[in-house]
Formats: sequence, structure tokens, C-alpha cells
Amino acid sequence: MTEFDINALKDELKAGLEANAGEDGLKEMDVDDLMDAMSHPKAADIVKALIELEPDTIQSGELAPDFTLPWLSGQGPDGSSSVTLSDYFDSRPVALIFGSYTCPPFRAQAGTLNEIYREFSNQVEFFVVYIKEIHPTDGWQVKENEQEAILFRTHESLAERVAVGRSCMIKLALEMPALVDEMDDAVATIYGAMPERLYLISRDGNVAYKSGMGPMFFKPREWQEAIRSYLAEER
Repeated sequence: MTEFDINALKDELKAGLEANAGEDGLKEMDVDDLMDAMSHPKAADIVKALIELEPDTIQSGELAPDFTLPWLSGQGPDGSSSVTLSDYFDSRPVALIFGSYTCPPFRAQAGTLNEIYREFSNQVEFFVVYIKEIHPTDGWQVKENEQEAILFRTHESLAERVAVGRSCMIKLALEMPALVDEMDDAVATIYGAMPERLYLISRDGNVAYKSGMGPMFFKPREWQEAIRSYLAEER
């Protein structure tokens, strides 16, 4: 991505943030902080890679790629060590929340995510899927993380990812069950999960809702309405 391209993207993000101030958690995002983050020397290459990956990710209406991922806690309520998405097909819709601790907008939405989980947890299966850090200390670091002392390097092992993920769940008081992506980042890649993303998978295994790429288009309230509409149509 050229310098012109990244500056044009910064202008677009700034305009979008100002136009949508107060929507979902966008009010939690400071324009100056966003512009500062986008000025990091590593920002252009990372954003370019994410944008180029987007067309190859799963799209709404398509069959959701199956996966089996370990529980972040190490063991599920039923004593299992992992969860397979397709086990819920024909049973319950599944809501997926992809994110990482070093993503400030993800942290800002924790309360809203808990609220939505409480509303639908008796009808929908919810999972956080903990993925690689978007703003590690050895990569695209951002000012908010330094100010809040949320300082984690790029994960070097699954054990390290699990430890950071568990800390995230505790510190943010996230209430829903959590899984962890493997170190090959295969699930995050096919779902276009970086830096954060929301999904609703229908009972028949298709993608009923896919949010836009975070942070600008990670919209829990929109996701909430999609879940509500899906359940209403099922009745």
C-alpha cells in the first residue's frame, strides 16, 4: 500500500468515525487515537494484508467452514477438551465473537457483548474465539495499550496464547464460553477475523450474519438485531 493509499484510508476512517459517533461502541474510539494508530510504521502493511485477504474469507449465505478448537479454559462444561462447530448444526444457531486483548475497540465492547449474550444465551450458542494479538508489543503497538499497561508480545506458543486469552476473559469479565485459535491461525484466516469480527451461524450451518472488519464495522448492536431477526423468522 502506498503512502497515498494509507493516508486516504486514514481520511476515510476518520470521516466514518465522526459520522457514526455514538453508534455501538464507536463513541469509545477517539479520533486522535485512531489516527495515531494508523500512523504507526507497521500499520500500512498490516492493513493492506487484511484488505487483500478479505475476498478469500467466508461470506454471508455461504456454508460456514467447520472447525474444531480447544476450550480456552482447557475443558468444557461437559468435560470435553474441544468444540466442533458442526456439532451444533441442526441444533442451535451459533454466535461467534473473534477478538484479542490488545484490540482497544474489542475491550470497549465487552459490556455490550455480555448484554447480548444474556439476552440470547438460552436460544443461541455463543463462543469467543481468541485469536492472535493485533497490537503486540513487538508489532503494531498502540498508545491506548501503553496507557492501560496491556502489553503482550506476539504469541510464541499455544500455551502463551491461552494464558493471554484467559487474562483477557477475566479482566474484561466476559461471560460467554471461549475457545482459542490454533497457532496456524487457520480459523481466523478463513473467517477474516482480524482484528475483530462477529458472526451468526444458522442451524443449517450457513453464515446468517457477518460483520464488517473491525474496528469501524464491528457493530454488536447490528449483530444483536441480526440475531433477533433470525430467531423471529424461525418461529
